[in-house]
Amino acid sequence: MNSTIHRTVVSICAGFALFSAWGAPANAQCGSRSPLACAAVPVSIPYQLNWAASEGAIAAGNALGTGFTVVEPHTINLDPLVPSNVSLNGYEPSMLAVDTSAGGSLKITTSRGIMYRDPANASAPPTNSLVNGLGVGVPLSSEPLRMETVLSSLPAANNQAEQGGLWFWLNEDNLVKLAAISTNVGTSYRFQLQVEDYAPTAVGFPNPAMTAPLEINTGSFNLAAGTAKLILVVEPATSKFTASYDIGSGPVVIGSFPQASNAAGTTSTCPSGICPTPGAEFFAGVNHDANGGTPNVHLAGLFATQRQNTTITPRKVYTFDSFRVGESCTTGADCTDGTVCNGVETCVANICQPGTPLNCDDGNVCDGTDTCSPTLGCQDGTPLNCDDGNVCDGTDTCSPTLGCQDGTPLNCDDGNVCDGTDTCSPTLGCQDGTPLNCVDSNLCNGAETCSPTLGCQAGTPLTCVDSNLCNGAETCVPATGCQAGTPLTCNDSNACNGVETCVPATGCQAGTPLTCTDSNPCTTNSCIPASGCSVVNNTIPCDDGNACTSSDVCGGGTCSGTGVPLCCTPVNTVQLDTMVKKTVLKLKADAGGDKLIAKGAFVSAGVFNPADVAVSLGITDSAGSLYEGSIVTGSFVANGTKFQFKDSTAPYEQGGVYISRLKVLGDNATVKYLFKARGLDLPTPDTGVGSLVIKVGDKCYVDGNHVCSGTASIAKCQ
Repeated sequence: MNSTIHRTVVSICAGFALFSAWGAPANAQCGSRSPLACAAVPVSIPYQLNWAASEGAIAAGNALGTGFTVVEPHTINLDPLVPSNVSLNGYEPSMLAVDTSAGGSLKITTSRGIMYRDPANASAPPTNSLVNGLGVGVPLSSEPLRMETVLSSLPAANNQAEQGGLWFWLNEDNLVKLAAISTNVGTSYRFQLQVEDYAPTAVGFPNPAMTAPLEINTGSFNLAAGTAKLILVVEPATSKFTASYDIGSGPVVIGSFPQASNAAGTTSTCPSGICPTPGAEFFAGVNHDANGGTPNVHLAGLFATQRQNTTITPRKVYTFDSFRVGESCTTGADCTDGTVCNGVETCVANICQPGTPLNCDDGNVCDGTDTCSPTLGCQDGTPLNCDDGNVCDGTDTCSPTLGCQDGTPLNCDDGNVCDGTDTCSPTLGCQDGTPLNCVDSNLCNGAETCSPTLGCQAGTPLTCVDSNLCNGAETCVPATGCQAGTPLTCNDSNACNGVETCVPATGCQAGTPLTCTDSNPCTTNSCIPASGCSVVNNTIPCDDGNACTSSDVCGGGTCSGTGVPLCCTPVNTVQLDTMVKKTVLKLKADAGGDKLIAKGAFVSAGVFNPADVAVSLGITDSAGSLYEGSIVTGSFVANGTKFQFKDSTAPYEQGGVYISRLKVLGDNATVKYLFKARGLDLPTPDTGVGSLVIKVGDKCYVDGNHVCSGTASIAKCQ
């Protein structure tokens, strides 16, 4: 059972009715039956109209929608002789009115027309001339179909076969109707079930020459006050029509086709009271759009007429308070459609009502896309595989709301400078660098060693002393070792190694070397023998320890880098490859003529309140930054979960942004965004992958799969 209810949008302009269906172009007329597009003719059941407001679809003369999607055409123009709309013969909006007062009603003004297959048996002017035979297309089904309407304020009649009620039809020659029909002057009415399908070759008709329709009538009732409810049940599986009426004391069965005999107190045109089975074509439906690829539909609706009146006056007005059509039921068991996904169907007032569809989204992206099995119900999808194959970014995990998340990056620094600069391989993990080579091939200073914390260390120098070094200091040749020397002159004029002295037992003694290291990577420390320590600022690459700068380099003794636009710390950065719906750059040759529109959605991290922080938008292409604009703190106006910024006067000082809207959706996590900027001078973006960043306070939401393409005048990034 399908629970969707179709509606159409109707407007009246300059005296002409204009029609449009949701999802269809205006004035897309569907053949000779409907002013709507063919896709708007079928409706989903249950379908109910009460006219408390305009119901859309086909318009009445007062510009309000009747809710009906077809008007059956006729072959004889009787009243009026000249139809108001030749392409929709039978549709006269001036004789229809939607009254939205007192709970709502549809008023149909009668004409002289009637749908009646056999003109030879007609007791009034020509047949097949009904005006405003309204209906909707109902999907075919093997289940019983129930139609209901309530008539109120029945007009006093002039014994001209004034009547109004329900009808179910294929065309003007093949129809079933259940009507309240006047029997005399005043408000004396009888109820009639009539089937007009009596071709001589029809199976089940006992008399091939039979020229009257199948008909069952009740006795007369005075319906001057109160209402009359008409109920028609169609059973395709048994080719059966059953009619009932209710004038305040509960439903009373009039009779049905086929049947063994008529109910007591009724009359019939069926020979001996035995009525045959109507033709099966009633239950095959109508090809409403001449498209063999779409299903047929049943046609069901309302009509009113004063068929035997020889003049057009006095006309009568029939007031319909409601119209319902849907699968007929007695209990909820009659409504089960075999799938748990659309909820438990119920039986309300003898018409099946749809259940509440299952919501299978468990809010956990880690278990994949949730689906619904008609027999098993909600099912998890394929779990996310968060292993990115890179051990360097730690053990990958899955957040139910955010999806895959990197772990804690490996710290490969083992604190040992001797094994070189440590690095990380995505597949192998931490790797040592190139070990330090501390050997200097100088025998005189001994065997060098490496300290894990200090690096290369000198060995123990050779002692070439002869017990009185002052009178001649032995020397050491790096390649050969100790060599006898000449008397020592200990002053080497080198301020860097301190003031030398001479001790007979030990010879020249070095002074205390100057310490010229200041631990600043942006200075080059050295010692000048003639003057001592020297500190010179350098310009080598460095790391200032700030993740939001790049190209760090020394200058003036300080390490600094170029700021990365809209940068956040890694823990405050959310990577979302699907947050962009569309970014459009409109480029003009005039200076300051460029415009930008960006819209999409992202999943927020924690509480989202842009009214208390600054909000920025940044866009890059494959070559670098295209645009950056920031809205200062306090610019957004909050309205519940909606936040809006608007700047109506140039110059637009927030990076060209003049409109921005942020809305938190019902899951309290998804945020829809819109940015509009103008007065810009933008470069033509390179084709390729860039990024879009929305920064809210200290949180950055990044779409790193932002692909731009276009021309010199307009570019789109998605």
